[in-house]
Amino acid sequence: MQYFTFEEAKKLFENEFSILFKNNKYTYDFHTADTFNSEYYRRHMVECVNRINMNNELDNYAIGKRINKDNILTKDFTYYLYDEFCHDDLFLHDLKEMGLSRDEALKTKTFFSTDLLMGYLNLQVSKYGALPAIAWGLGIRVLWTKLQWFYNR
Repeated sequence: MQYFTFEEAKKLFENEFSILFKNNKYTYDFHTADTFNSEYYRRHMVECVNRINMNNELDNYAIGKRINKDNILTKDFTYYLYDEFCHDDLFLHDLKEMGLSRDEALKTKTFFSTDLLMGYLNLQVSKYGALPAIAWGLGIRVLWTKLQWFYNR
């Protein structure tokens, strides 16, 4: 098994997202252009809310897989999750300003791709323990850092 340092993993993610932005103009434009598609953005935010909730369930499942195996790591992971919880409320606040209630957002069916992603991650946690959930969280964090670089350049 090959192990990566945090810096190596970060570099790998940055390279992959650079390729994504290079090969997918719409994704690149969504994050960098001056144009704004309000309906697309609203649906994107709804998906974020529902994916965050699904991810919270995944993380709790991952914690359950670690209990009594490495309680120190499990405790540290719960501190991280404590900071992450309620991020969906930020999106829900914006959605309310856009005319969509919390209930409407939460009852919106997720995209098939989201269901596949979260199903795959749950399967991997069931096979390998918490690591796939932690790696997924790291990937999200690196993506956000990469997007902030695009926004701030």
